[in-house]
Amino acid sequence: MRVNDKFWLVAVLAMAFGFGLGFGGRMVADWRNTETAVIRIGNARTEVDYDLAAATEYLAYRLERDGYRVLGTAYKGELYPAAFDGAGVNVFVRGFLPFYDARMNEAGKNLFYMHRAGEFYEEELRGYDAYIFSQKTVYDKKKTDIHAVFFGGGAVPHKRLEPAYENDVLYIYEDDQENFAGLLKHNLKAETFGAVEFAMLSTAEREAALKKARVVVYNMMPDGDDADYDEHYVPYAAYDIMSYGRPLVTNRRAGLENEFGGLVWLYDEGVESRIQALQEAFAVGNDVREQLAGGAREILLAKERAKDKIKW
Repeated sequence: MRVNDKFWLVAVLAMAFGFGLGFGGRMVADWRNTETAVIRIGNARTEVDYDLAAATEYLAYRLERDGYRVLGTAYKGELYPAAFDGAGVNVFVRGFLPFYDARMNEAGKNLFYMHRAGEFYEEELRGYDAYIFSQKTVYDKKKTDIHAVFFGGGAVPHKRLEPAYENDVLYIYEDDQENFAGLLKHNLKAETFGAVEFAMLSTAEREAALKKARVVVYNMMPDGDDADYDEHYVPYAAYDIMSYGRPLVTNRRAGLENEFGGLVWLYDEGVESRIQALQEAFAVGNDVREQLAGGAREILLAKERAKDKIKW
């Protein structure tokens, strides 16, 4: 290679290297200027039920809609992976047990999300920048004492699932009261999952189960059966099913009745009421039932579009 050729090769490489450094530096700067967030759940992955999974997925969606870049979700046992270090916002999720292992980022914002908990230790509500509650009754009690945020029900705006019927019912239960799963399997073609079991499925597996069923039954814990009861609470799981556009049969709640009356099928306590709600859902044809489910989905998504940025 001639001297001049070597000179030009070195010059070109230098220019390319310099451009790469400049471009790379700009990319790093852009990334660092982006507000990042992580969600850290105080339960192991195998302890998270469909409602908590839907709630945290919705929480991530709202954070991203508000301008944050959500890096991911961590669970008990591996709450602090190195990839999440330095996140601008840390959301610590209190599921079904007290959550004290909260290593806060003093340079960032630290939020505490109390999911579906009516009883807790006051020590849990210390040292955070804001506190997020899914239970309206708890929020109303605490909002004058701390920076409290009510995180009302909602859902990620999923693409609507096109039905591919294979089953009459998909039954997802927090509590299988009166062995309703056995009753369904004896009389209908039904696929049944406990709420934790359903949450452990992949997104593709959950969507496949949802689209195969003519109706989806989501059964909550019995009213007033535990300290977490809130008569106003609608599970995020129920909204998640509606967001997919699937026909929903579930526990009667005032919010569902007032906003989606006639578009979802609601039942009271007792197996007779559940059977009656199912019969009413099957009394209409498949096309009508899908149209009603689509109407519920449109109302839900319209409500999402109208929501303001959350003041975390």
